[in-house]
Amino acid sequence: MNKISKNIFLGLGMLAACVPYACKLPYITNAWKSSPLDSRDWIFLLLGFVTLAIALCGVRGKETRRDWAGLPLLCACILMYIIGVKRDVHAISIMAGVLLAASATCLLWGWDCFVILLPAFVVFCLSVTSTSYWITFLLSPLGIKSLPVKIVLTVLAIVVAIIQLRIHFIPKKQSAFFLCALCFAFLLVIFQKEAHVKSAAFIPDFSAGIFNDAKGYAVTPSAGDLQFFDGAKKLEKYVFGTSDSNIGILAIELGTNVHQIHPPSHCLRSQGLTIISEKLSTEDLRFAQITITEINYSIGGRLMLCWYWYSSPKFTTPSFLSFRRYWRPKDEWHSYQISTPIYNDDIGKARERLKKFLADVAEANKPKAQSLKPKAQSLKP
Repeated sequence: MNKISKNIFLGLGMLAACVPYACKLPYITNAWKSSPLDSRDWIFLLLGFVTLAIALCGVRGKETRRDWAGLPLLCACILMYIIGVKRDVHAISIMAGVLLAASATCLLWGWDCFVILLPAFVVFCLSVTSTSYWITFLLSPLGIKSLPVKIVLTVLAIVVAIIQLRIHFIPKKQSAFFLCALCFAFLLVIFQKEAHVKSAAFIPDFSAGIFNDAKGYAVTPSAGDLQFFDGAKKLEKYVFGTSDSNIGILAIELGTNVHQIHPPSHCLRSQGLTIISEKLSTEDLRFAQITITEINYSIGGRLMLCWYWYSSPKFTTPSFLSFRRYWRPKDEWHSYQISTPIYNDDIGKARERLKKFLADVAEANKPKAQSLKPKAQSLKP
C-alpha cells in the first residue's frame, strides 16, 4: 500500500469511528440549549478541537503503524455504545462515541500517536452531557463544583499537549492499561453500591390533607411546573403546616420519557441554588424503614432540607442510578420530594419533622403502608 492509499485508508477509518458521536450531535446541541448545567459544555468541545490541533502538530511526520492493542478497546467502546443506545442512556453512548474515536486512533495510528492525541480526547470527554452533574455529585463531599474541575483539567490537557511537542513521553501500554483498570474499578464500586440501594415499596397518598397534627392543602401547579415536568402522567403539590413549621410536597407519577426525569439535586443546581450536602440515608418510620436521598440546600440565604425517593409497586429507591437502571417505559413509577426549613442550623430538628410527618402519612395510608413492613437495607454505619 503506497503512502497516498494508506493516508486515505487512515482518514476513512477515523471518519467511520467518528460517526457514532456524530449521530448524537442533535441531542447534544439540544441539551446545551435546554439544560443549564450542560449549557457551557460547548466551550469544552471547542477547546477539545484546539487541543487536537496542538496535538496533531506532534503527530506530524511521525510514522503511523497499526497497533492491535487498540482492537479490544475499540470492541469495548462499540459494546458500550450499543448498551447506551439500547438502554436509552445518552451520556453513556456519547462518552462511548468519544472513546471509540480514541481507540480507533490507537488501532490505526499506533500507541505513540494515541498517547500524543490523548489530551484532546480528555477535553472532548469533558464536553459530554451530564458530566457536570456527575463530577459535582462525586466531589460533593469536598464541596467542589464541576466547572472549576473542568477548567483545571482542560488547562492541564492543553499544557500536556504543548509539552508533548517538545518531549514525547510515551508510557508503557501495560502500565497505562493497569491504571485505567484501577480507575474503572474505583468508579464501578462507587456507582454499583448506590445503584443497588432499595427498600420496600412506598407510594403514599397525601390528598387526605390531615395527618395527625399536620394539616395541609393542595397547590395548583404553575405553568412553569407543568412545562418543567412535561410528560408526567400526574403532578401534585401540597403544603402542610405542622406545630412548628411547614412541609412542601411534590408528588409525580412519571411518564414514559425518561429523559425528562432528572435527579432533584440536578434541578436545584440548574435553578442556581447551592447544594450544601447530599447523601443516601435510611430513616425509621416507627414500624418500618425507608431509604431516601437527603439534600441540604440554600435558597436566598435560607436553609432547607429535602428528602426524595423513587417508587414502583415493587420497591423504593433513593438513588437516581438505581431508578435509571430498573426503569422501563411500561412500568409504573412515582417520584416524591418533601422539604422543610432548617431553623438555627438545627438540621436534626428538621429531619425529625420530616420523619414524624412521613410516619403519620404511612400510618394513615395503611393499605399502602403495609408494604413497608420489611426492613430496608440500612445505610447507617
